[in-house]
Amino acid sequence: MDDADGNLLYDGGKRCTIFVVDFGEHMFTNGQQAFRTALEAVRNQISYMCCSGDLNEMAGVIFINTSNTNKEAENIDCMYVHRSLGTLDAEYVKELDSLLKADDMVAKLAPTLGESGTCNWAEVLFLCQRLFTYSGSVIRKKAIMFFTLNHDPIASDEKICYVEDLRAKDTQLAVFLLDNLDEPTDPFWAELDPYASQSSSIDQLQTEIKRKNYSLRATTSIPFNLGNGLEFAVGVYYLIKEQSKPTAVPLDSETNERLEYRTHYVAENNGTAKADTPAETKEEESEHFEGEVKFSRNVGGLV
Repeated sequence: MDDADGNLLYDGGKRCTIFVVDFGEHMFTNGQQAFRTALEAVRNQISYMCCSGDLNEMAGVIFINTSNTNKEAENIDCMYVHRSLGTLDAEYVKELDSLLKADDMVAKLAPTLGESGTCNWAEVLFLCQRLFTYSGSVIRKKAIMFFTLNHDPIASDEKICYVEDLRAKDTQLAVFLLDNLDEPTDPFWAELDPYASQSSSIDQLQTEIKRKNYSLRATTSIPFNLGNGLEFAVGVYYLIKEQSKPTAVPLDSETNERLEYRTHYVAENNGTAKADTPAETKEEESEHFEGEVKFSRNVGGLV
């Protein structure tokens, strides 16, 4: 293999992360601290991606619950794609830094995002799915990180369809709630992420992101070249908890198809006790009408 083809050796597909930041009114009930914490966490993650120098790392930023929209967001109401899915650079990190340094972040973002609005979370999941689908790249790892408060965002069951669809496409969903740890988590967040975390400070949030990133991001990759142009790479991940051996799956020895089990439950004393007790048998027969008893005796021509 020559040097020109060497750049393709480790390319097993892109790793894409979409950061979804809530811009709703509930994010500003106690000032702008919750929104600032979320934006700072996103800034730190993007800075880390830029410093890693991995060209296979792609990311995008979406603000939801806005009053403005744009064509990158498919003109869906109350959603604004602030950064399209692609390779990020230091210029975007500087742009986020300028927002974080502003005394009034809402006023600085108002010309772009408008005021706070109310989005449909089913459409949020739909938009993320479309961004992955039409990214123009082969994606081998997809992750969506939500930064919001612990509230009831949607009452419709339509969201369940998109959640299951995203999971069927091997999309990792991570929810980071910027709330007090003592507050119970809304059931909706458990549907997105069974391990949704709550954080009340940037330090706690960074710790939770780092913990979840171990399962979302490969530490390194091992390339394999099997010859004749057959090449692939295997990702290596940190093992952060003990893994048990998966349950064995029975297969047919000839067709190699998965076997199906069918179980029937029968009561222990059903029929046997009555057959062994003549008194109970006579008592049971006496309950039938005479015609029914005579029919049962003569059915089939047998007495």
